[in-house]
Amino acid sequence: MKKAITCFLTLGLAAAISIGAYAAGREDINIAIDADVESFHPSDWNTTNEKNIGDQIYDTLMFVPMDGDESKIEPRIAESYEMTDDGLVYTFHIRDDVTFHDGSALTAEDCAFSVQLYIDSEYQGTSADVGSVEAVDDKTLVITLNAPFAPFLSDVCAMHIGSKAYHDAVSEEEYMSNPVGSGPYVLAQWDKGQQIICTANEAYYGEQPQIRQLTVVFMDTDTAFAAVESGAVDVAQINGTLAQKEVAGAEVIDIPSIECYGVCFPMVPAEGKRAEDGELMGNDVTSDI
Repeated sequence: MKKAITCFLTLGLAAAISIGAYAAGREDINIAIDADVESFHPSDWNTTNEKNIGDQIYDTLMFVPMDGDESKIEPRIAESYEMTDDGLVYTFHIRDDVTFHDGSALTAEDCAFSVQLYIDSEYQGTSADVGSVEAVDDKTLVITLNAPFAPFLSDVCAMHIGSKAYHDAVSEEEYMSNPVGSGPYVLAQWDKGQQIICTANEAYYGEQPQIRQLTVVFMDTDTAFAAVESGAVDVAQINGTLAQKEVAGAEVIDIPSIECYGVCFPMVPAEGKRAEDGELMGNDVTSDI
């Protein structure tokens, strides 16, 4: 069961606290996070919460294993891939047993469409110089780079694959709010500002999740901690201060974070200096506090 928690609570959290949600026969979990999402778009997400929930609804061509070792990237929607010796051409062979939540078959065309969405995204994108993304046939995706880019396969692991046909058939608002993915969970309910409920995808090509219903509720840290204490939620994001408290039957889990915090001080030119608009003063500046 802890594996399911780790899968959902990825980088960006200082700590998490969980309490006996996993008694024998338990098939649901309630998770508290600090804010609602604005979109379920596969590539135009810009918050950690959107990414985490999207990871449950959508799947990816490749996948970084749970230990985070990017040298052991695993196949997902792509059952295998090859890369040319010059590092320019990646050929992905798409599984033939993957379906979207609406029952339609996932093809290389959906993958090409979704990869291009990610590359063009205002919020995501890749630093690789991508020359072309092409679905050669239903089961073969070819991505050609204009220059080698060693981390490109890691970028591929972040590209959620969505349905091109669904995107073309509905409004952008519908596409963002009522997602159709191929991941292990299906969006069942979204009560804005309150909760998101996802249920297990019965047609998922991979291993069926042990948790059959995933309920995500939105509450501030203090409220979430109290909810864990009362048993109303099973997992919650907490801060370092609350992590020091003890709750009977609860476990505090430290999670590596990529977050960075800093304080910026306004700067003014040193005495006798005058900064023109847009001029970088370099060392000739002093703090005004």
